[in-house]
Amino acid sequence: MTSNKTKTISINKYRTKREMNIGIIVFAVIFIYLLVTISMFAFRKKVSVYEVREGSILRDNSYTGIALRREVVIPAEKTGYVHYFHNNLSKMKVGVPAYAITSNKISNENNKEDNNQKLSLDEQKKLESRIHSFNESFQSSKFSDVYALKNDISHTLQNSSSETKITKVESFLKVSGKQATIFPTTTDGIVLHNVDGFEGLTIETFKKTDLDRKNYKNSIQSDNAHVKKGDPIYKVVLDNRWSIIIPIDRKVSKELKQMRTVNTRLDKNNNILKAKVDTFKKDGEYYAVLNYNASMIEYASDRFINVELIFDDETGLKIPKSSIAQMDAYLVPKSFITHGGNNQAEGVMVVDEKGERKFQICKIYKETPDDMVYIGVDHLKFGTILEKEGDSQKLTLSYPKKIEGVYQINRGYAVFTQITILYESDDYCIVDGNNNYGLRNYDHIIQEGDTVTDGEIVF
Repeated sequence: MTSNKTKTISINKYRTKREMNIGIIVFAVIFIYLLVTISMFAFRKKVSVYEVREGSILRDNSYTGIALRREVVIPAEKTGYVHYFHNNLSKMKVGVPAYAITSNKISNENNKEDNNQKLSLDEQKKLESRIHSFNESFQSSKFSDVYALKNDISHTLQNSSSETKITKVESFLKVSGKQATIFPTTTDGIVLHNVDGFEGLTIETFKKTDLDRKNYKNSIQSDNAHVKKGDPIYKVVLDNRWSIIIPIDRKVSKELKQMRTVNTRLDKNNNILKAKVDTFKKDGEYYAVLNYNASMIEYASDRFINVELIFDDETGLKIPKSSIAQMDAYLVPKSFITHGGNNQAEGVMVVDEKGERKFQICKIYKETPDDMVYIGVDHLKFGTILEKEGDSQKLTLSYPKKIEGVYQINRGYAVFTQITILYESDDYCIVDGNNNYGLRNYDHIIQEGDTVTDGEIVF
């Protein structure tokens, strides 16, 4: 009998093989990419970009000058109380009544109609224009102008039209019987009731201290004011020709010497007037004389006038001054530039120590009007010998020159581009846009020129 043997089965444990999880790998790759990108963005050099556009800069210079006119001061011929027959800034002819002197002050209570006298329409317009101009040009640093305005308004309100004034005095003399001495005008011109002591000022007698307004005094006479014989009672401006002397610097003086006329803007009424200009130097200081033949009456009451010299607008490509950088370059004749290489690039023929000629690509920055060009210093050392193509003429490179330019980044990397500055203000400058190797409208440049180097990738 066969015995039954118990069969045992051995179960061995096998380590299971893990399958690759592609999702985890993709996530890890993306995470690393994002981490690197964020790090590069956080630590990369930050640059500001400026788009070049055509523009202009208005060239103007502001000054405060002193006015010169042909003025005659008329003294009082008698002691007493003055009564004017003409308003301030009125035109007078020789022989007409100018003023009267009475021994006693005339009281306005004797004529109630005079107390209710209204300004004429023309006087109202002049007063409104004066106040408007004051509001437009007032500066807190020149608070003394407030007193000048106050005096102008007070004087206007105290005086009625010339015809009414004459009628008033004649009526008063007839009713009161009081005696008055009437004095006629002795010259034609514009009458002003203010005197400041500068009536005889000329270019020859002008001094630097005349521009100091600290001690300036402008006395204005009005009706019923008491005067003594010989006191200044009014003045007459003889004609429409007048001038303004302004202090300038040497640079402006040199520029004005090349000009016969210049456009000016006068602050009081914001008028733009063309002036014939002369310059002179006195006691080491430079001055300009602006000569006018119009609008004298508008400024006849003003001795000190704010004026701007308006030069021609400079037009070109407008860029910030912060974009300007410097680069070394060689100045060589344009005739030494040739073409070579597979792409016929611009460059020069270099003669090595063995006398062999080799074409060398070079960067051309600028072409000058006298057929010279500025070329880059890369691969061209001091003392390198250049040879003109098709000619045996040779040129040895000397020390490079510093040139001004900006970094153009149209292609994502910085390319130094030379500029020619036509005019500059405090923050911007106008550069020439007609250079074959220069900037063009809508080019993009680095706004801070000292933040990159030539050839650096910025994007």
